[in-house]
Amino acid sequence: MITKIKPPKSKFTLIIGLGRSGFWAAKYLSSKGVKVIVYDSKLDNGLVENQKKLEKIGVKVFLNKPFEYKELSNIIDQLELVIISPGIPLDHPTILTLKELGIKVKGEINIGWENLKDLNWVGITGTNGKTTVTYLLSHILNKNLILAPKIGNIGTPSCQFAHQRKYNENTKWLIAELSSYQLEVCNQIQPKIGIWTTFTPDHLERHKTLENYFNIKNNLIKSSEIRIYNYDDYNLRLYKNILCEGIWITSDNEISNKKDCDYWLDESEFVVERGNRLFKVNEFQLKGRHNIQNLLLAVAAARAIGITGENIKNSLASFKYIPHRMETIHKDKSIEIINDSKATNFDSSIAGINSITGSVIVISGGR
Repeated sequence: MITKIKPPKSKFTLIIGLGRSGFWAAKYLSSKGVKVIVYDSKLDNGLVENQKKLEKIGVKVFLNKPFEYKELSNIIDQLELVIISPGIPLDHPTILTLKELGIKVKGEINIGWENLKDLNWVGITGTNGKTTVTYLLSHILNKNLILAPKIGNIGTPSCQFAHQRKYNENTKWLIAELSSYQLEVCNQIQPKIGIWTTFTPDHLERHKTLENYFNIKNNLIKSSEIRIYNYDDYNLRLYKNILCEGIWITSDNEISNKKDCDYWLDESEFVVERGNRLFKVNEFQLKGRHNIQNLLLAVAAARAIGITGENIKNSLASFKYIPHRMETIHKDKSIEIINDSKATNFDSSIAGINSITGSVIVISGGR
C-alpha cells in the first residue's frame, strides 16, 4: 500500500522526454521562474545539444535516465508536477504510482493552454487530414492579415509559441493540430472553433477501445463553441445524432446530403454555403476528394471567423503542396512522382491512391 504524500510548495517540475515538446516546456517554465528537471531515457547527439542549451539557463537535465519509479525516489518528496511526453500512455506504471501519491501529471499542451487561453483557438482533430486543414486555415487567415500561427502536433509545441509570444503581440488566433495522444492527458482545452476531420480505428494499441478513442476526440469538440464536422466520413455521419450540434461539410453534391450539410461542392466545382455559391475551386492545387473535404472544413472555419468567399479564393492561389503529403517532386510527359510518405495508415494511403487518375505504381513500407 502506497502512502499518499502532499508535495511541499515551491518544489520541482519534472519533465519526461527531451524532444521538441519537452525542450520547449522546460525553456518556457524556466523563463517563468519554475524550477525544472528533465529526464530522458535516451542518449544521442541531439539530446546532448538540448541538454547544453537548457543547462545554460539553469535547468537540470539527466540523459539515459529510464522513466521508472525507483529513479524518482530521491526527489519524490520535492515533486509538484510531472509533464510527460505525448508518447507516454496514461496507464504507464510510473504514472499510475505518481497519481496514487497525489502528484499531478500533465502534458506539454496543458501548459500551453493554461498560458494561451486568452487567444482564440481552433482545435483540429481527427484520424486523418488534421495537418492539411491546419496548414490551409492558417494560410487563409494569414493571407487575409489575421495572424494565425500553427501549433501543436504539427511540430510547433504550444510552449514554444508561449515562450516567443512577446514577438507575436498581434496574434488573435491559434490554429492547433491536436492528436489523441495530446488530448488524452488534456481535456481542459475549450477552443472557439473545433474541427473533426475523420474518424477511423487507429492507435487502439494505446487507447484500447474505439469508444475510448472516440471520447478523447469528442471531448475536444464538445468543449468548442463552434463545431465543424466532415459528413463524408462514414463514422462521423453514423454518430451524427449523438454529436453536439454543428456545421457539416460534404464533397458530394447529392441532394440527399444537402439537407444535412452547410457546405458542399456543386457539379460545377463551386464551393456552396447553404445554397449560395462562394467561389470555384480551380485555384486549389491539392489532389483528391479527401483534400476537397479538407478545403471545405477550412472554408467553414474561415467563414465563421469572418473571411469572405472571394478572399478565401484569392488566398488559395498561393497555397502550395504540404511536404510529404501528396507532394509532387518530379513531373514530365511520361511520369509524375508523388511523395505521400505522411500517409501512415491504410485509410490515408487509399485516399491518396484514389486521388490519382491513370495507372499507379505504389512504393510502400512501414509496419
